[in-house]
Amino acid sequence: TETVQRLLELGANPNHQNKNGCSPVHAASQNGHTDVVDLLVQAGADIHLATTDENGDIPLGIAAAKGHTETVQRLLELGANPNQQDKNGRTVLFEASLEGHEAVVRLLLEKRADVNICAKNGCSPVYAASQEWPHRCSGPTSPGRS
Repeated sequence: TETVQRLLELGANPNHQNKNGCSPVHAASQNGHTDVVDLLVQAGADIHLATTDENGDIPLGIAAAKGHTETVQRLLELGANPNQQDKNGRTVLFEASLEGHEAVVRLLLEKRADVNICAKNGCSPVYAASQEWPHRCSGPTSPGRS
């Protein structure tokens, strides 16, 4: 946090994007650094920037896919749209559902994320969650296991 603060004080651009379009907010969101997200936003960072690669990822979607509930909460408080879609039509709810991050899914539902927005391939968040289900239920506490 101190290093980011110092770099910003020295004039670092909080919206600089690398060759794939990733910005400092993308990096902070991916790593669950909510305090760094706050610093960047205070310095003028745009939380709505999408990457320029084939996915068009947004910071909120990245944080949700990684299960960073606190960062997701903060980005929503800052005005991030829980229904924004990436270039593949995947919503933040889809990403969290696919990865099995139940706390993030609950938070997004509380914030009125639309459960019926499908990706471009026609898959819905419930489809994504169904793909993840066997992985979460394959442990010794699964139904029918002793």
